[in-house]
Amino acid sequence: MSAGTALSRSIDTRRGGEQVRKPITRHWREWILHAILLTVGVVCIFPFIWVVGSALKTEREFFSQGLNPFPLGLPQWANFENAWVRANFGQYMVNTLFIAVSVAVLSVFIASFTAYALSRLDLPGKNGLIVLFGIIFLLPRAIPSSRPTRS
Repeated sequence: MSAGTALSRSIDTRRGGEQVRKPITRHWREWILHAILLTVGVVCIFPFIWVVGSALKTEREFFSQGLNPFPLGLPQWANFENAWVRANFGQYMVNTLFIAVSVAVLSVFIASFTAYALSRLDLPGKNGLIVLFGIIFLLPRAIPSSRPTRS
């Protein structure tokens, strides 16, 4: 950043042409905000980088390198093929697509009846119900795959 850019950022020009310096604390607030955002961004993106990097390591490298996301030797692209073939990921993909498409179609079908009723009928508490549906759509959905077992 050049001196002219830094100077132009610290001067505020008003409508009458009068130039007034901005308080320097505003610049510190911006720096602190950017530092916090950068830190949060790195913390959020690191697990994805680590997963992809770990997938390219040999088994020995994976267990010996800890949190280093990059393989020391050549990337092991064959790991992806081995995982696909040995773990039968093709069948898992078909099952996942079937469930996802079925749930999406069924959800749209049922939601269309609800939306029609809420738009055409004059029900008491209709606005509250619409707000409640909006809030519910924002919540994550979790379907347990099995019941917890007792030990």
